[in-house]
Amino acid sequence: MDYPFDPKAEIFKWGPTKMDLFYGDCFRGLFVDFPKLYPGYSWPKHIALWKDGRFVWLHDFDELRMHAGKLFLDKMLPTEPREEARVQWRVVHDELVALQSEIDSVVFSELTDQEFIDLWKRFDSQIQKFWTYSCLPELSNYGSSEILEERLRPSVATDQMASVLEVLTAPEGLSFYQEEEIDLAETNDMERHQLAYFWLRNGYDRIEVLPVSFFEERKNELSPRIREECMERLRITREKKLKVQKQYTIPADIMVLAEAIADGMLWQDVRKKDVWIYLHYRDVMLDEVVRRFGFVKEDLLYLFAFEISELMVGKTPAIPPLERKKAFAFVIAESGAIEMKDVNIAREYWKVYVEPPIEGEVSEFRGVVASKGNGLVRGKVRIVLNPRNADSFVRGEILVTSMTTPEYVFLMKNAAAVITDTGGLTSHAAIVSRELGIPCIVGTKVATRVLKDGDMVEVDAQRGIVRKI
Repeated sequence: MDYPFDPKAEIFKWGPTKMDLFYGDCFRGLFVDFPKLYPGYSWPKHIALWKDGRFVWLHDFDELRMHAGKLFLDKMLPTEPREEARVQWRVVHDELVALQSEIDSVVFSELTDQEFIDLWKRFDSQIQKFWTYSCLPELSNYGSSEILEERLRPSVATDQMASVLEVLTAPEGLSFYQEEEIDLAETNDMERHQLAYFWLRNGYDRIEVLPVSFFEERKNELSPRIREECMERLRITREKKLKVQKQYTIPADIMVLAEAIADGMLWQDVRKKDVWIYLHYRDVMLDEVVRRFGFVKEDLLYLFAFEISELMVGKTPAIPPLERKKAFAFVIAESGAIEMKDVNIAREYWKVYVEPPIEGEVSEFRGVVASKGNGLVRGKVRIVLNPRNADSFVRGEILVTSMTTPEYVFLMKNAAAVITDTGGLTSHAAIVSRELGIPCIVGTKVATRVLKDGDMVEVDAQRGIVRKI
C-alpha cells in the first residue's frame, strides 16, 4: 500500500479525540481556502481519520514545522501583518455573529425548502470563511516554539530550557473559561448568565443547552475573589517573564517573538469560544434538516455540511454514512485537493499512523514539560478518552488522555496532574494547566497505551518524566 507520508517519520497528531465529521467540518476553510488567502503559504499534506467515533488529523511533523515556521516568521511575528489579519478576522467574526442572530429570528416553518437550503449554504460558507481567517495563529503555532527555542540556545542552558519556554510562552490574558467564572461569581442574574453561556460544554461530538441549575451549582464553588485572584496570576506571569529576561539576558527581539506566540494562543482561545457557540447553531440547523426531510440525524453526523446540502436536493454521497461509521479517511494535498478513502484504507492508516505496535514493557517514558506546577506529583491514573463519560473522576487523580479540548477543563480542575499523548507548549493542555498551576507533560506519544486506570505513577514535571511506581 502507498502511504501519504513515511510512517517511520515523526508524525504530528491532533487527536485522537471524540468528533463527528459534521460538527468538526472546518477542512475547506483551513486546508483549501487558507492558501488562497495567503498565496505561497499552506499546510503540508494532511490525513483525516475516523475510527470508533474518534478523530485524528496527521501530518509529517518536519514538513508541518517547516510550513508553520515560515508562516510564523512572515505573517505572525511582525506586528503589522498580524494586526491586519486580526482586523480581517474580526470582520468575518462579526459576519458570523450576525448570521447566527438571523437564524435565531427565523421561523423555519415559514421557509420553503429552497429558502432553507440557501440559508444552510450561507451558514456553512460563513463557517468555512471564519476558519480561513482564523487559521494564521492555528498553523503558525506549530512551528513557533521551535523557533523560540533555537534563538534562546545561546542564552539558556539545555537543562533550563523547558522552564524558560514555559514562562515566556504563557498567555497574558484570561481564557474564556476564566472570563465565564468571573462573570458567574459576580452576577445575580442567573438567567441572563445562562443565555450568555449556555454553550459552555459544547464539543465536536455533542451539543447541549446548559440549564440555569448548572450555573447555580457552580457559582457556589467559586471564590468571591476570583477576579482578584486571576489578575494576580497574570501579574505574576508578567513578573516571571521579566525575571527570566533579566536572569538570562534575553534580547528584546526574542521577547517580542515570545509575545507573538502568547498572543497567538489567546487569539486561538477566542476562536474556540466562537466555535462552541456556532456549534449550537449548526445543531439547530441540522435538527431542521431532519424535521424537514426525514433523514436520520445520526447518519448526517458522518457527512460534510456541503454533502448534506447535496443530500437535500437528492444527491447521495460517494461513500454512504453506514460505511463511514466503520472507519473513514480522506487525504488533503498541499494543493487543497481532497481524496476520499474507503474503510479498509482508513483502518490500515489508523493501525500504521495512530496505533503502531509498542515493543516490550514500558515503565517509564518522557514528554514535553508544559507546566511544572509543584514539580513532583504521585497519584492514581485515570484514562479519559471521552470527557462526557468521566463524571466519576476523583479529585487528585492523574488525568491521562490523548489530548485535551475545552470540554476537559472541568476535569482538569480536579486533576493532580495532566499527561497527554500529543501536544506541545502551545497546546490546550499546556495553556490550561498553567492557568491551574498543575503539572502537565504533553507529547508523550504512548501514555494512553502503556498506562491503565488505577496505575500509580510519579509525574516529574521538572524533567518531563512519567514513571510507574
